[in-house]
This record gives sequence, C-alpha cells and structure tokens, in this order.
Amino acid sequence: DIFEMEEGAIKPGQNVIIVDDLIATGGTANAAGKLVETSGGKVLEYVFVIELLELNGKSNLSAPIYSIIKF
Repeated sequence: DIFEMEEGAIKPGQNVIIVDDLIATGGTANAAGKLVETSGGKVLEYVFVIELLELNGKSNLSAPIYSIIKF
C-alpha cells in the first residue's frame, strides 16, 4: 500500500508514461500519477497490458490510456 520513488528521479516539467500490467479500478495507476505530479512531472499517458473494462478504472485517471488486451 505504499509507493516510493527516489527523490529527483523525475525532474520538474519532465514528461512521463506510466506502464503497468493491469488496470482494474485505477487506484494503483492513479497513485503513481499523483506521485509523478507531486514531483513536478507530467503524465502523458498510461499503458496497460490488460484492462478490465467492467471496473471502468480509466475514469479515475487524468491522462489517456492504452491497453493491449481488453477483458
């Protein structure tokens, strides 16, 4: 339940693409996005291998998402 990142890993204004294996409710990806934004970065998009459509997790994200498998 904890996300950590090395201080300075993302520079202010840096563009970031978040890649994850699965999007269900979007909670994990949303937390990663907030961590990027708190560091001064900008999330360009989220990329997932699998998207569970029924849970509509993409509605919790502030950037476009792309998924390879929609289930």
